[in-house]
Amino acid sequence: MFWRLLILFGFILGILITPVKVKILYKKNDENVLDIRVIFLWGLINIPLNKYFKNRKKDTAHYKNKGEEILNTLKKSKKNFNIYKKKFLKYREKILIEKFNFFISLGLEDPAMTGISVGFLWWIESIISGFILGHNDVKNFKVKINPVFYKNHFEVYLDCIIKCKLVYIIIGSIHSFKIKKGGE
Repeated sequence: MFWRLLILFGFILGILITPVKVKILYKKNDENVLDIRVIFLWGLINIPLNKYFKNRKKDTAHYKNKGEEILNTLKKSKKNFNIYKKKFLKYREKILIEKFNFFISLGLEDPAMTGISVGFLWWIESIISGFILGHNDVKNFKVKINPVFYKNHFEVYLDCIIKCKLVYIIIGSIHSFKIKKGGE
């Protein structure tokens, strides 16, 4: 009996310390393609999450008071960001980003607006790059933003692999549930 418990404990401990990879592939041009996969046990278990994002219908009546809803969403997001910021910064060093490729092509008919929009995107990109590269050594990090002048054009490509141990995901989930319940 002792050996069975020891083997079971070793098996559970082995599963908890294995790395979990989340692979995200998103393309938007004429059609949208979203492929999210959770891979763990060194590739033995590969779970596609695409079925959870398909066939979601938008409720058009929901968008009547768009301005108020956007404002309320921003207020909630700011509150949630401030609450979870400390916990996320604690676990940020435990997350490894293996690959981050982000390409965007943006164009408007007015070249001045295209320039302003692309400049704004470069500003956002610098913030995201600083956040990602601040505590992580990303092996494959590429960001490219292309302006397309005199043409309405929008194309996005994101290919990302994020790696973390299952233990940290479980502990982070427990902390987030505590925060939601009102504890610290």
